[in-house]
Amino acid sequence: VRKARGSVIVTADDAKVEDVRWLMRNDVSDFLPHPLSEAELANSLTSVAKQTSEVGGTEHAHAVILAVLAASKGLGAATVACQTAIRIREQAAKTDSVCLVDLDFQFGKVSTHLDVEGRLDIAEISNAPSRLDESFLSSLVVKHPSKIDVLAPIERLSLWENVTSEAVCRLMEIVAHAYDYVIVNMPPYWASWTSEILRGVDAVNIVFQVNVESIRHTRLLIDTIFENGGGQVPMFLHANRFKKKFLWFGVNMKDVEKALGREISFYVPDNPTIVTDSINRGVPLKEVKPGSDVEKAISDAADEILASIRQGRGAVAA
Repeated sequence: VRKARGSVIVTADDAKVEDVRWLMRNDVSDFLPHPLSEAELANSLTSVAKQTSEVGGTEHAHAVILAVLAASKGLGAATVACQTAIRIREQAAKTDSVCLVDLDFQFGKVSTHLDVEGRLDIAEISNAPSRLDESFLSSLVVKHPSKIDVLAPIERLSLWENVTSEAVCRLMEIVAHAYDYVIVNMPPYWASWTSEILRGVDAVNIVFQVNVESIRHTRLLIDTIFENGGGQVPMFLHANRFKKKFLWFGVNMKDVEKALGREISFYVPDNPTIVTDSINRGVPLKEVKPGSDVEKAISDAADEILASIRQGRGAVAA
């Protein structure tokens, strides 16, 4: 893909999140939903001009987005998402920004895991998605001591009919434009906007456990992602709470992979004492026990996924 000379701003009707992501990856400076006001255009022009002057050219970073999800509740996806965000912050450049977004608007766990306030009222945003901009976004995120920003829903059940695809996609567009790295904790159920979000990410990390129910649900989730146009997004399978006794009891992991239709990417050991203590105290895993096996496994997985994303982006740019 050839890089544009000069800055490019695109406006369109009903653009999907994956379309906006493609534009941003190919050096479009900004995207504005149509219709747009003169003030919105003026603000965009000012922002683009500032970015160009700061970097001495037209190139600037666009968010790397990783989605973490599970086919059902209680599989540990929120723990994986939190630790992944913290690990990426540790490994990223000091000037890079990292945001952890919890899109489970009914039973989101990120705010509990990290002991932060949930400020995102998606039902309110659904009433007027166009109100959401980077200034509004800054009032919704919470700064965590680990130096990541956390965007979590308020502790109130939001009826799914009150959550619009337009609002969720607008939210992700703004977040993707504001941060260098975005880790998304997806809900453990298929929403009307799930496929749009997943088609716009750089990679999907699917968390499951080695038991019949979880394997069947995970295979259904994988098939559903493919059926909804997400087959081109790199997908990683993350066997969480894995116990060596599974192998002693005759579990053949090749049979598990055959049932899933894909190879398992990562194995995270079962360490309920550390994980439960981390959740109850609202602190990262390393504050319970630095260098624990579960922290190391999730961190190593994050490193590998990030390296794969960077390699893929390099191939696209070439």
